[in-house]
Amino acid sequence: MNHNSLRYFLLQMMCVLLGAMAMPGALSAQQKLNLGFEALSTEGMQRPWGWNVSAYASNVTSSCDATFKKSGEHSLRIESGPKPDTFLYELSFFVEPSQIFNRTVTVQGYSAGNLKEGEAGMRIETYGEKNGAYATLQRKTSSIAKLDATHWQPLSASLKLGDQCHSLMITLFFRGDGKVWFDDLELKLDGRVVPSVPVAPAFTQAQQKWINTQAQPFRTVEPHQGVNASGKEFNKLEHFKAVVGDARIIALGESTHGTSEFFKLKHRLLQYGVQELGVRVFILEDNQLRVERINRFVLHGQGTAETVIKGLFAVWNRAEMLSMIQWVRDYNLEHPDDPVEFVGMDVQDPTLALDSLDGFLKVKGPAVRQRVARQHEHFRKNWRNAFSMEDSVKESWSRKARRVYKLVKGLETKWLATAKSRRDSMRVYWATQNARLVQQCIESIRTGGFEGRDKAMAENVDWVLEHRPAGTRAMVWAHDFHVNRGEAAVAKHNYFEGKSMGSHLAKKYGEDYRAFGLFTYQGQARGTVSYSDFSSVECGIYTSPEGTLDQALHLATKSNRSKNLILDLREAQKSESDFQWLFIPRPVRYMGYVCEDYGFGSRHAIPHQFDAILFIDETTGSQLIK
Repeated sequence: MNHNSLRYFLLQMMCVLLGAMAMPGALSAQQKLNLGFEALSTEGMQRPWGWNVSAYASNVTSSCDATFKKSGEHSLRIESGPKPDTFLYELSFFVEPSQIFNRTVTVQGYSAGNLKEGEAGMRIETYGEKNGAYATLQRKTSSIAKLDATHWQPLSASLKLGDQCHSLMITLFFRGDGKVWFDDLELKLDGRVVPSVPVAPAFTQAQQKWINTQAQPFRTVEPHQGVNASGKEFNKLEHFKAVVGDARIIALGESTHGTSEFFKLKHRLLQYGVQELGVRVFILEDNQLRVERINRFVLHGQGTAETVIKGLFAVWNRAEMLSMIQWVRDYNLEHPDDPVEFVGMDVQDPTLALDSLDGFLKVKGPAVRQRVARQHEHFRKNWRNAFSMEDSVKESWSRKARRVYKLVKGLETKWLATAKSRRDSMRVYWATQNARLVQQCIESIRTGGFEGRDKAMAENVDWVLEHRPAGTRAMVWAHDFHVNRGEAAVAKHNYFEGKSMGSHLAKKYGEDYRAFGLFTYQGQARGTVSYSDFSSVECGIYTSPEGTLDQALHLATKSNRSKNLILDLREAQKSESDFQWLFIPRPVRYMGYVCEDYGFGSRHAIPHQFDAILFIDETTGSQLIK
């Protein structure tokens, strides 16, 4: 596998392990398997549900085939086009291993085809930690010695599943020139065929009773119409208030980026926070400078809600967000002396930061402007192609960005001395912050993954609060994977191994930081069709399997006679020894901007992540702006 194929494989593996979304019509209490390729993904015949390209080779494609199959409706076809490269093309299916340890796993199936040259086959393997590093623990392969285009030939591979793995992968591979079909794969546990696998230990009756009792209903997710709601309008939110307490930062997560009810509930909680809890800053997971356009609108009426929302990430360009932005503006019009701000914290696009810093230096620092421009020049021209850049180039970008930040920070006191108003002072602070935003973006690129980005977002939340009056309360909106506290002693039991934005903020602010996860049991969400097809669609999310907290909360809705619940986890946090069953790492749902498939590929100790869970039993996709 070449360097680029390896990177692609690791990216896809991450997507599989963090993936989201559902097999159509799946109402299973376990993880369904799709080894016969009968269920289709949101991409239709292009990809069977649950199967993801894990290694890419140019001029090689895969798809479901309804014309040649051993049984059922579809087989899986992999074929080369003209001049295929020699690198492996692979599709992989993730199987949750945690409840099938120490058992013999066998995968059997059939293949047919015609290869002019090369090889094809099936592989099963486990991944986990080895000597402190991510590694392949076991691998068994069944290669196809001779393909026949008209006759199906058997495949089989077995291994004894150890208890150290976190992932079991079934992979179909192809290298060469020709065409191959796969069909009727089956997974056996100790010789018995199973159509699904358990994902976590089921809750006992006593444990379920505690969840039923601890969970408290709230009335609705719908935001209030108007800007001056009375306390009665926020009926049943006293449990939310109790968890928040005196915390300065209230972080609201979400297990998907495309759920209408999550967006509406956050709008309602922002209204409650502003009118009942004194929240005066709303912080969104989006590029910091782009969100400033929204801030200028809500504070000063510059533009319209419809124009300023267009700069946000696509997942936020939704009718629910538009309504929230307009509400903040309406509130500020009625409370001009005590306004609410709408700001950002993310740093994925450095363009505005580079331009803004240059514009400031043109006026205030002409002597250093060209020097700064030269340091940023190569990064400015090439950052969009950073994926293909050598590590040495990224390290050079990082060194130069650190120099710029040190230079601008060193001039800050001089510039502040000439400031005649708070507005002038903020321009100086923004210049320093813009230099840091560029540095943060480079560090996120250089380190890869989420670690650098989450550290930057935590720093930017800090920066926002540092430049507001003492005691200002803020509400933060981001994914569950970002807002979590990450306080489990075992790193792998945390989101991002305890290096999330929320983990940084929890370390600094302690109980002044409250994290709320937003979970759901079933329904729909909105996302793009794939990582290459950015068409927006509403697609089904996987019904939460037995052993997940989502599924237990679904059962709790029946005893509470409410589809909306809040589960306070602080009692468990204070006495882990009495609640060991709740701290067992359990699968959690993840969906980013793409309609994935299964969505429960990572497991975490939930009370170490969140102070409370806000649960909505059934959800729908966020709404496009008309």
